[in-house]
Amino acid sequence: MDPAQVLEWMKAAHRESQQQQTALIQQLSTQHQEHQRQLLKELAEQFKEQTRLSMAQIPAAAAREDDSEEMGEAGPRPSIRLTKMGATDDPEAYLTTFERVATTARWPESHWATILAPYLTGQAQLAYRSLSDRDALHYYKVKEAILDQMGITPETYRQKFRGEQYSPGTRPRVVAQRLREAAWRWLDPEQRTGPQVAELVVLEQFINILPSGGARWVRRHHPSTLSEAIELMNDYEAAEGWERGHRPERPPPPRRAEPTRSPRPKGSPERNNKWDAGRGSIRRPLVPSWSLPPREGQREGGGCA
Repeated sequence: MDPAQVLEWMKAAHRESQQQQTALIQQLSTQHQEHQRQLLKELAEQFKEQTRLSMAQIPAAAAREDDSEEMGEAGPRPSIRLTKMGATDDPEAYLTTFERVATTARWPESHWATILAPYLTGQAQLAYRSLSDRDALHYYKVKEAILDQMGITPETYRQKFRGEQYSPGTRPRVVAQRLREAAWRWLDPEQRTGPQVAELVVLEQFINILPSGGARWVRRHHPSTLSEAIELMNDYEAAEGWERGHRPERPPPPRRAEPTRSPRPKGSPERNNKWDAGRGSIRRPLVPSWSLPPREGQREGGGCA
C-alpha cells in the first residue's frame, strides 16, 4: 500500500475514534446531567417533606416551650401536690418547704409567688392581699409580708438566740441546733455578706449599751443598719434636749399671809390665848349691841291697858 494511503487511512481512523469518544463523552455527560437532575429533584422532594413535617411540629414545640418556661424545665411537669397552709402550721417552716419543693421542681423563681398564692389561708392570705399588684408578683416580698403579719421578724430570732438556755437533761445537739437555726434566721448569712452580718452584731451591742429610754425608742423603730440606729438615737437626744429646755418650771407654792393683830386698847382685858388659838389668830371687829325701843303700851302706862 502506498504510504500516502496508509497515512490517510490512519488519519481517518483517528478522526473516527475521536468522534466515537466525543459521542461517548456527550452520552456520559447527558446521563450524568440527567442523574444530577433526578438527584436534585429527589432532594427537593425530601426537603419539601421535611419542611412540611417541621411546620406541623411547631405548635406542639411551642406548647412544650410554654410549659417549660412556666414550670422551669424542658420535660413534663412533675406531679407535685401542694397543701394549703393550716392554722397550726409554722408559717416559716411552710415557706421553707415550699422553696425546697419549687427548687427541686425547677419552677422559675419569678412564678413562685403566683404558685404559692392559692395555698395561703388566714393571716397569710390577708398579708398577700395587702400587697400591691407589683409586689404580689415577687416571692420574697410576699414572704416578708407574711412573716411580718405573723409577728416573725429577725428581732424575734435575735431574742430567741439570746434567750436560749441549756436545761438539764436536754441533748447538746438539740440545743446547738436551736441556736444555729435562730442565729441563721436572725443574721441571714445566705442573703447578707460578711460585713453586713458583722454590722448586725455591732448594731445589737450598740442598742444594748444605750440608755433605757433611748434603747426603747430605737428598738421600737426596728433599724436594719447601724446608721439608722445612730440617726434614731440622735433624734431621740435632740427631742429630749428640746423638751428639757422648754419644760415649764413649776411655780412655788403660794405663801400664806401672816395675820395682823390690831392694837389692844388700854385698860381692856387680855383674851385667853387658848381661845385665841382655837378661834384663830385673826381678830374680828366687835359688833355694837343696840337695845330695842319700848313698845307703845309700855311707854304710857308701863303695862297693857
